[in-house]
Amino acid sequence: MPSVPADPRFGALISEHRRSYTYPVLVGFGALLLIAGGIYVAVQGDFGGGFLVAGIAAAVAIPYIFAQSRRRLFLHEHGLRLVRGGKVQSILWRDIVKTNTTFSYHPHPDTIIDITFKQALGPRLVLRMNWSGREELARQLWPLIQTQPQEKA
Repeated sequence: MPSVPADPRFGALISEHRRSYTYPVLVGFGALLLIAGGIYVAVQGDFGGGFLVAGIAAAVAIPYIFAQSRRRLFLHEHGLRLVRGGKVQSILWRDIVKTNTTFSYHPHPDTIIDITFKQALGPRLVLRMNWSGREELARQLWPLIQTQPQEKA
């Protein structure tokens, strides 16, 4: 993974998170089944159709799994950085004007589904809670969520 230079505005690094591998594993397993089925169909006589299915399954699954494995979330004292391959999206806590948090059933750090950070200038960031160390990340973001004005859904 390419190194992302540290920005002094963000302060010290608190934690680093990677995407959980639930969906990439499921996609990989499904693609493996399609590839095996496509090869079986090709060997049984439908050469073009079988290898077409196998090729499409591999062409969709491999880039998806590779892209998901390169995503990283860096939580700092004064902000966060989301690295997706070569793209970096950064948000300083002081630049956030509103948050919108979705909970599964009641407001608590363990029930956060996603958080939308809206900045005064710049794009919004939707942070889904499918990262490694999800519970730790939610507890670290909880004070920020409670101090920011919530957007009405």
